[in-house]
Order: sequence, then structure tokens, then C-alpha cells
Amino acid sequence: MSKRIGRMYHGARILPRFLGDSRMSAFSKRIWAPLKRRLAWGMRFVAIRQARVVDKVFGVATGNQFFWTSPTMPKGWEDVQRRVFFLHGRRRSDLDQFVELAFSRSSDFVVWTGLARSSLTKERAAAVLCALDPEADAGLARRIRTSHVSAAAVVGAGAICLDEGQMQRLARAVEALLPWQTEGYSAAIDSLGARLDQPPRDACLRSLPESGFRSRKRHCLIVASTLRDTQNLSLFFGGAEEVTLYSLSDLYGKADFAGEPLHCDRDLPINVENARSRVTRFSAEYHALHQETRDQAKRIYDDLAMTGEGVDWLPPDTRIFAEMNLADRLFFPSLTLAALRRLIVDPEFDHIVIALGSRIEDRDFCAMLAGLDELTTDPRVEVVSTAKSVSERLTFAPRLAELRNGSMELPDSGYWGPPPSVYAGQFHDVIRDATAPIVEWSRDGRTRVLFLCAATSAYNDSTAAYLDALLKRFETRMGFAGSNPLPVLNEMGAPGEIAATEIYRLQTSISKSQELRLVGIKAWLDGLLRRVVREMIQDGRRSIPVHLLAVRRAYFVREALISFMVEAHSIDRWFSKMSAADALPEVVVMSPYRDMFVANAVAAARRYSVRSIALEPHGLNANYCRYATIHSDFCGVITEAFRREAASGFGIPLERCRTVGSPRLTAPESYEMQARTEAARQAASRDYGYSFQDGRLVLAFFSQPTNWNQLGKVWRILLEGSAEQDVQIFLKAHPEEAPSRALRYLEIAADLGLGDRVEIWKGNAKEAIECADIVLAAYSATVVEAASLRRPVICLAPEGVDYPLEQHRIVGAPLLRNPAELARMLSEFVKDPSAMRAEAAQFVTQEQQIMEGIDVSLARLVQEIVDMPAGQAIRDQSDLPESCFLAGPHRPFQV
Repeated sequence: MSKRIGRMYHGARILPRFLGDSRMSAFSKRIWAPLKRRLAWGMRFVAIRQARVVDKVFGVATGNQFFWTSPTMPKGWEDVQRRVFFLHGRRRSDLDQFVELAFSRSSDFVVWTGLARSSLTKERAAAVLCALDPEADAGLARRIRTSHVSAAAVVGAGAICLDEGQMQRLARAVEALLPWQTEGYSAAIDSLGARLDQPPRDACLRSLPESGFRSRKRHCLIVASTLRDTQNLSLFFGGAEEVTLYSLSDLYGKADFAGEPLHCDRDLPINVENARSRVTRFSAEYHALHQETRDQAKRIYDDLAMTGEGVDWLPPDTRIFAEMNLADRLFFPSLTLAALRRLIVDPEFDHIVIALGSRIEDRDFCAMLAGLDELTTDPRVEVVSTAKSVSERLTFAPRLAELRNGSMELPDSGYWGPPPSVYAGQFHDVIRDATAPIVEWSRDGRTRVLFLCAATSAYNDSTAAYLDALLKRFETRMGFAGSNPLPVLNEMGAPGEIAATEIYRLQTSISKSQELRLVGIKAWLDGLLRRVVREMIQDGRRSIPVHLLAVRRAYFVREALISFMVEAHSIDRWFSKMSAADALPEVVVMSPYRDMFVANAVAAARRYSVRSIALEPHGLNANYCRYATIHSDFCGVITEAFRREAASGFGIPLERCRTVGSPRLTAPESYEMQARTEAARQAASRDYGYSFQDGRLVLAFFSQPTNWNQLGKVWRILLEGSAEQDVQIFLKAHPEEAPSRALRYLEIAADLGLGDRVEIWKGNAKEAIECADIVLAAYSATVVEAASLRRPVICLAPEGVDYPLEQHRIVGAPLLRNPAELARMLSEFVKDPSAMRAEAAQFVTQEQQIMEGIDVSLARLVQEIVDMPAGQAIRDQSDLPESCFLAGPHRPFQV
């Protein structure tokens, strides 16, 4: 009946093509229009009946509207996964029925293997696969014979969730129906699990009988290029008692699996590692990696200067900034690989999974991993595909081969074209087009300030506050290094105070059209890198940074070399044009100075006798090797202690350092602590749902993204030292810590029977400080912010552990090393808090800029420097550091 109505309706639709327009107009009024209406109602009835069937399978009906899909048309994995999550937690029979119908209606490889892998559907999938009999089921046998991907779906799904006997039975039944195995079949099967330490067998199951997913695992490490698709990654959590994830593109381990529907037990411990928790910022390995990337950057620019004659690659005084920029681009991906190497050799893991996604997502993922020879010899390592399409799964073979090749190959000699001087004209044409327009000033007599900045998440709020302060007192224009200033502008108190015409973009990356115009220079620079890498390898240096230079040459040429050269030249040209038009600023203010696209502007400013100021809103110390020396005429720091620190470690004389404070450090004289505490707690109760009890001591602990072994000891000191008091502890996790790591703190508290005392803080740092009676930290710049708000501070450290900066001395706080010391101090505070509060208040009285606020202190600094004679304000060339890199060697610390 439904087929007959469908044929009639289709015939009615094509009838006008045969009758023609003139005959159709008369015919349509009498016969065709009424017939079409009736047939349409018939088709709607059929669609509704079939949609009800489809809804049982795929759940696509909403209300009385049905998005009809033929039951024979397969749904993709995303739709099936969505329905699995919807039915999970409802009646178990609904999910079981869905699994059975999905297997019967779909032949999609990803759907079959996904249902077999998911812990939510694995049991029912196994029952369905156990009942399969390709010899007796003619339809299934036909699908297996005609589609090797369908055959792979049957074999692969069985290998994932069936026991040894059933898996072999199903595989032999399928193998009997296949006259041969195609490359597509092998790639599909391998995508479910392929070991790197040995090639797969030629048998139908290939490596799957030895798959680590077929047995219970204690702790599984999953390595991926990105952790964005949390749901799909959770398919690989089944069978493990604990899971740790690591991404090469996530330096801080930001992925959050909490609150997401997942294909696993909700109580499964899920950890997200980050590079700087495995290779900590003050470790010897971190220092060695910094030194190597520094040396390689210098060597590349040495070779460029020697062999690249005929092209004005860089203004002479900006080379030191270019070297630091290249070292930065090389250091952090090297750090992620070095940390991964530490993870791989950790015996804690008994299963290591390399999860390949799509080719676009992964890009250089396989090539980067090929530099870790440990992967190819470790029997724990297994490679899988997380791709959601069959076409992506079938590209698995060449990527697997790339991983199996292991060590990098020597690159070819490379460039065969003309000398680079041939391309000099094109290079300078691009520079000319990239130069920002001349800054326009109103010439109303106010001091002209050019504020140079970039968007960096850790600095955006302070950068916006500096801009706000400058706009209030001076005629200010903004030079932005990058394409999108909104992350900074959105943080401003009054964004409308600066117009779009007063923002000048400084180009930090080349466009596609510019890249095409510079194709010759790109090819020459690529050849240069090939030669340098070849020489390094011949010298016996097969390190991670050398490997990255080899496999990511295109990235380094485009983003680290050409982009910086264009920006450095365009800034120099920009100042030259402003000088010719009498439009130079009187002073250039820069923040964040650590961004080399910002810092290199000091060279152009000095060339045209424009005073420069670098502002640093955080507490820096020269024990951290990744900071940079200061080449500006003056610098502004947050406190008197950091003024001395800048002079001793960052290459700028003490008399050129000023205490400006920070937008985060403001303590007005009228600040009433008790009133602010009560207001902050009321706001926290209203906004975050926290409850505060009268008489209960409130502690705020600020953690660090450092080695967990060391930080875990600090956390235990806090818990055990406060156990005898009635306390409420708020844990403010560091922004670089993954949400999964915060759960470790709660687990320790629960083990000690103190879990009901600890809550994770949801708000910002200042809110946590103002709610607390006492602020505690291991090694955190937040102690300075807490001291500026007159809060008592306690610093904690395990026995034998020193910190790179004695922050407790800066703010006048105690440093405690065991629970007994903390217990005694908390007991004294509960009896009489006045002594600790009085000591905390002394810090503010010693730091004038904290009382004034950034508006006053920054305006005073700018005006002071503008009023100086040029000879006194501009720093002498002989006074400048020879390099942007801090002088070593750097002392290791356990943070």
C-alpha cells in the first residue's frame, strides 16, 4: 500500500513535465491539484508510520513533527551516540532494543564498532554479535562479500567485545566468505587497535587478539593531538580502573570531562596531564631544553646572516628579539614532547593508547610522535583511530606506517633556486603593505602616548587596566600586535573611550596572499633549515628540538621566521613614516613585554629617540629561565622587592626601575576588612551557593601547576595542620591546572576524613581572598595580592624544599614546613587574630603605589619620563643587555 502511494505521488510530481505549461494550467484545476493534495496526505500517513519505527531506532521524532528517514538508510555515529546518551539512565530495555535495531538497520563500520566499544552498550552488543551467523544469514553474508568495510565491522566489533572463542568463531566465519583482504579491510581493522612494537599478522583479525582493550587494565594513558571531543575519547576508557589523558596541543591540560555524558562509569578516575606538571618550570630538564632551543635559534640566525646576503632580513638591533621569538616557538612544542617521554616511561601505566583523529586535527601529530623511539619498542603502546567517518578510518595505514618508522630521516639538501637577493624586492613590497598607517594625533597639547600590547590570556585584564589608566590622563593610541584586540578591549572598564580609528594593528602573521608573494623566500628558508638540521644530526644531536625543526619546517619558516621579519621591518618603517610626518609619540608604553612582537618595538623607538616603558603586572624573578631581559628605557614593577629583582636579574639599572604596582594590587586607605569580608561572603553565597557559619575559620588555599608529589605534601600539611580547628577550606585551583587534577585534592581530603571541610572555589582570586580569614599558598604570586588586601598570609613548603623566590619575605609572612607548626599558628589566630592582622597590614604601608592605585602611579611614571631631558631619558646603547635570554646557569627547584 505504502509503495503504491509513493509511486502515484512521484508520478503526480513529474506529470507537468510531460503535459507542458499550457495544457497543465487547465488540467491542474480539475484533476491534478486535488489528486496531488490527496496523495500528499497519503504520503504523510506513510511517513508518520515509518517515522514511528525510525524513532524507536534513532529517536528523531519531536512532538507531532517527524523528520522521516527510511529505516534502511544508515545513521551516522553522531546520531547513534546522541541516542545512546538519551536512553542511558532510562529503562534498560529501551537502550537494549535500540542497540539491537541499530545493528540490524545499519552497516556503518563506525556505528558497529562504537556500540561494541561503549561501556553503556557493550553488554547488549556482545549478545547481538554472539547470535550472528554469517553462514545462515544470507543478507549478512551478502553484505560481507560485497563490502570489505562491512566485513571489517563484523570482525572488529566482535574482537572488541566478545571472548576469545566467540571472537575467533565470528572471524573465521567472515574470513570464509572473503576471497581476499583488501587494503581498506586491513586499514579498518588496524584502526581499532594496532601495536607499534610488531607488525600485524596477515590473518583476518590482524593485531586485535593482542589488543590491550581486551583485558582489564590498571591505568591507561591516552595521548591525542587534541582533547576537544571528550565523548568520543571516552569510548577508550572501558576496561581501565583509571585513565590519564595527554594532549600535544594543550600546554595546560585544560580539558574537562566533568558534566559531559561519557561512554564509561561516572566514578572512573580521569586525569588530564599537562607538560609543565611533568617537566616543571624550575627543573634541570626544563633548563636544559631552554638552553638547547636558545642555542639552535642563535645558530639558525647565524647561518641566515652568513648565507643570506643580499636580503635585509632584520633591522640590526632586532635580531636578539627574533632569536628569542624563534626559541619560544621551538621550546613549547619541545616541552610537550619531553613531558610525553616522561609519561611513556612511567611504569604506572600498563596500557598506552595513541588516539588519531582526523587528518586536519592531527596535522603534524604523527610526525612529531615519530621522534620518540620509545613508542615503537614498547609493547604497552597501541594506536587507534577516533575518526567518526569511514573515509578517515581508511587513511589510518599511512599514518600508522609513519609512527612505525620511528626515528627521523635526514632531510634532503632542499633548495635549488636562485640566491635570496632575487626575492628582496618582493620581500620589501610585503613589508610596505604590512606597515600600519601614520598615527593621527589631535595635537591638543596633551602628552602623546603610544601603548603597544598583545592579547595574552594571563595579561589581558591588566593590559586593559593599563590602557584605561593611560586614556584618562594622556592622548593615547593603541598599537596592537595581532589581528584581534577584542580580548583586551572586552576587559576595559569603558571600552568606548578608545575608538576603532585609534587602534593600529601590527601584523604578526602573514596572510595567504603574502605567503604566495614570498614563495621564493619561503623555499630558500626551508632549504636553510634543512641544511641546519642535517648538520645538527651529523653532529650527533638527535634531540627533540632537532626532530621538531625537521618535521615542522614549514611552520617555523612561516610563523617564526618570515612573520617576525615582516613585523620588525614594518614597525621600523612605521616609526620612520611617523617621524617624517612629525607624528611620533612622546613615549611608548608596552605590556606584556615578554611578547617579542611587542618588545622588539623598543629598537625602533630608540632609533627615533622615543622614550619607552615596559610594564610588568606580575611578580617576575630571574630564576625562571624563560623570562627575558629588559631593553626598554624604564620598567614598572609591582613592589619594591621586584624592583630590586628586576635590577639584579633582568639587565636594567635599579635607577630605571619604578614601583608602579599592578591593576590586581589595589588597597584603598578606607578599606574596611570586616565590612569587605561580610560583603564578599554574602556575594559568594548568592552567586556560588556557598554557606558560611559564624565563628568558623575560613581558609583559602591557592595551588600551583607543579609536580604533584611536592604539592600533594603541601596540601597534606594544610589538612593535617587544620584538623583540630573548625575550618572551612576553599581550594582555588591555578588556571593552568586541569579540572581533573582538582579532584586529587578532594580525594586526599576524603582519605583523611576531612572531605566535608573542602570546597573548590568557583569565583576569581580576589573574591576568594576577601572571603578568607587566612590565605595559604605554596609558591604563588597571589600571596602579594592577598597581602595588598591586608589578609594574613601563610606560606607552606615540605621539609627540604626551597622556592625560586622567597615570597614570604616579600610580604612579611611565615613559612611553615609541617602540620604541627601550622596547627600552633592557627590556634593562636583563633584565640587572638589581631597580631597576625596587624603584621599583614604593614605590607600595605610600605608600598605607596598599592594605596594609590594604578591610575595615579602609572600617570606619575609617564609624566616623570616625558619631563626628563632626552639625553637622560634614553638609555645608552652600551647599557643594554647583549641578548634577550637571561644569563645562566639556572638553579633547579622542586616546583
